[in-house]
Amino acid sequence: MDGSNGDTHNFNFKGVFPKSIQFYNEVEKEYERKYYNNSFYNLCIQISKLLGIWDGDAFINNCVYFSNYLQRIKDIAPDNIRSYCIYFNYVLKSELKNLKSSCKGEKACYKKMIDVYVKNGKNDRGKCESYVKDLNEDIYKILNNLNTLYNYLEPLKNSSKTCNSYTYCIKNYYDFLKNCEEMKNSSLNEVMEIVKEIYKPYIQTKKETINIPEHIHFSNRISSRKKLKETCNKKCKDEIQLVSSHQIKYGGFINNDLNYHITL
Repeated sequence: MDGSNGDTHNFNFKGVFPKSIQFYNEVEKEYERKYYNNSFYNLCIQISKLLGIWDGDAFINNCVYFSNYLQRIKDIAPDNIRSYCIYFNYVLKSELKNLKSSCKGEKACYKKMIDVYVKNGKNDRGKCESYVKDLNEDIYKILNNLNTLYNYLEPLKNSSKTCNSYTYCIKNYYDFLKNCEEMKNSSLNEVMEIVKEIYKPYIQTKKETINIPEHIHFSNRISSRKKLKETCNKKCKDEIQLVSSHQIKYGGFINNDLNYHITL
């Protein structure tokens, strides 16, 4: 049974990661410095106004990314498109969480977006309509865990460090395992085993103490990440590189002076 996006125990997490996030990251990378000249830019200005979002630039930029993502997935077979739509659902919720809009929830906002797409001849951007719902916080939390864990893989593979070396990485990893146990979802258990296997080379199993900066609130919004970078530049050993609103590349996140600890 593939439960609705609000049905925590029956929600199907399989297939959402890693393929859909990898696909999204490729689209985002392609248009990262070109969004002003993109055909969706003016449409996204219209969408921002229609949704009553006046924190304009950050949303418009990301709207260009996910609009191109929707264009790329429109030709995927109906039996396979679901996981890509669920990831779009997650991205849209991430954008709306900290913004005031005239619509309530991802489903209503997406319907308004579809109206703009259709009026401008982009008729296939509604292929995710049957899959986009209002994600509950438990499901969103898991998707956010998976998104972060996936985006740590590249820097981990390209360095000699483990996930334990990065406070947010190791905290997110154990938060994910804890959330999986609490949710009691069979499809999520399968995903959890995949994550464990992929992360096996990067997790130190010995007991150790990790410093966690309690005063930093992590968010998917660009503005919050810029603030995080400013906060950490003076204190962290390595510089954090923030490459986009949904894709994070970490040079390091270590601070021995912080006095909040979690024992693993």
